[in-house]
Order: sequence, then structure tokens, then C-alpha cells
Amino acid sequence: MNHRVRKQKGKRMRLYPIMIFLMTGTILLGQSEGQDYPEIIKIDALENIFYPVEFNHGKHARMEDMGEGCSVCHHYAEDDDYTGCAECHMDDPAEASLEEPTLNGAYHRSCLACHREWSNEQLCEACHQQKKFRFNIRRTLDKTDIFSVKHPHIGSPEIVTFPTPDENETQVTFHHKEHIELYRYDCVSCHRSENCASCHDYQGSVKMVVETQEEHHTSCQSCHDTETDGTCSFCHQDEVSKGFSHDLTGWPLKAYHGDNTCSDCHADQKPIEALANNCIACHDNFEVGSFEHETTGFQLSEDHLEIDCYECHFDESYSEPPECLECHDEEYLYPDFLPGIVLQKK
Repeated sequence: MNHRVRKQKGKRMRLYPIMIFLMTGTILLGQSEGQDYPEIIKIDALENIFYPVEFNHGKHARMEDMGEGCSVCHHYAEDDDYTGCAECHMDDPAEASLEEPTLNGAYHRSCLACHREWSNEQLCEACHQQKKFRFNIRRTLDKTDIFSVKHPHIGSPEIVTFPTPDENETQVTFHHKEHIELYRYDCVSCHRSENCASCHDYQGSVKMVVETQEEHHTSCQSCHDTETDGTCSFCHQDEVSKGFSHDLTGWPLKAYHGDNTCSDCHADQKPIEALANNCIACHDNFEVGSFEHETTGFQLSEDHLEIDCYECHFDESYSEPPECLECHDEEYLYPDFLPGIVLQKK
């Protein structure tokens, strides 16, 4: 915390019903009965390009139990004493940094950090009503207003290899492109706790990022078991891994599923999740008269054509060998006894 923030912390005042709210350029328009906070705040101190923004402070205040409370916006709140943004954040970008953004940057961070669905071509109009005969042209670029400035494209590597500093000299291959295009993960699925300071110093220049061993494991272990004994070798190998194969899931794709695309089975799931290890997770037509058993590569004999599927496949577990003892003596056991013929694969 720098000197200005410490100094301004000493100026905090409690919000009272009839006071002008401490955010410069904001006005108390009303309040909830019995509540010690303003209901509506008018934000009009930053620009003359747009009409003032009416911020529904009361609605947000009543949602405090959903998250970290008022401190989400009022960063240095103590003992119910709250400070307006303008008490710490200045207008001049030359005096600001990523650590302490301008007032303009502070407003946008507070709003757009949650309302990210507004990030579109009409971003400004979602909150701001533009004044007549004016154009929203930024005279200078405010580098601290990070949510209003489109970040340059960050390329996505195909694979990233991490050598491990141990005596075995193993290496971990992270198939980055595969996780995005095949598993359909978003960036935030792994990059959860990162912010601007992860890559930039407080003056905006890019810095080298070195992650600890614990940080490397944290982003992976939300999906992978990185703690159980015997699982290390799944990632730590002597050479670069070859990437995904459906055999790794315990469900190898054979003749009748080999041509399927991922979305044929993993429909409308983002990211892709494991399916139940049985056929009925995808198929719902296993009924006599509606299912052609030849599709499986096995043609049933006439004696078995009219038997319900569950008579042989107990608990509808079609990945397990069928049971014959429900109808037959012990001399008829699968696979020595077959209830039909195996078809030649095409």
C-alpha cells in the first residue's frame, strides 16, 4: 500500500442517509428504509461524453452475502467505515499505476470484473447513454483502465514441456492446444487466480513469470489426481508424451465408434466430461424389435432374438460379458457358448 492510500484511509467516514456519497461526482438519490447505505448513486464525475450512470448501489449491497461482502468494491473497509473511490483514485493517469488505477479504471474494474458478459462491441452503451452530438473518442490511453482496453492477442502454444528438477530428469508435457480445442476448456478453467500483476509490473511493463512447483500442480489437480501415490508417472515421463488417446479413458473406441467425433457422444458439454461407462449413457433404444444386435458385431441366433436385453446383460451393463446362467445350466457359459455368431468386421 503506498503513501497516498494510507493517508486517504485516515479520512474514511461512515455513510449516513442524507450525506453526499464520497465518490466524487456521485449523488445519493435515495435509500432503503432502515439501511445505512445509499440506494442509488449517480456517477457523473469522469467524462462529459456520456450522461451520468445511475448505479443501483442498494441492490448490490443486498447481495453482499453471495460473495465477500462490501469489501469486493470497498477494498479497505474496516468496521463498517467505507470510503468512496475518489478518496484514493485520482484522475491523472500519470499519477496512477496498475496497483492504484485512475478513478476511471477503478470504476470499470469494480463493475466489469463481475459483469464480463458486457464485453462486446457495445460495451460502453451497456451502462452509458451517449450525449447528443458527442463522440466517444479517448484522447489518451489510460493503461490502468484495463477492462476498457482490448488486450493484445496471446498466442496459444500447441504443447508446453516442463523439465523437472529431480534426479530422474523426467519431463511433463502439457498439451495446451488439446485442452482448448479437444477438451473445450476456457482459459479461466486453469488460469483462475491470475491478474495483470501476474505478467506485468505496476508500471505496465511485462515481467518474467516463474511458477513454483506447487503452483504448477494447483492448476492441474482440479481435474487430475496429483497427490495419490503412483500417479506421478502419468505426467512425469522420460520423453514427450504423445497426447490424448481414448484408450486412456478405459473405453477404447473400437470398430463401431472409431469414426465418431467427440461431440457425437460429448454433446453440449464444455468442457468435456467423462460419461458413464455403459452403453445406455448414449443409447436409449436397447429394446427388442428396435435394436439391431448386428450393430455390435454379433448376430443373435433365432432362439435369442425375442429375449429382452437385460436377461443377458444384467443391470444394463453392456460393457460387461453377458450372463447365461439365468436361463441355462452351467454347461452353457460365455464365451465357450455363444448365443449367435461373430460377424466379420468390415
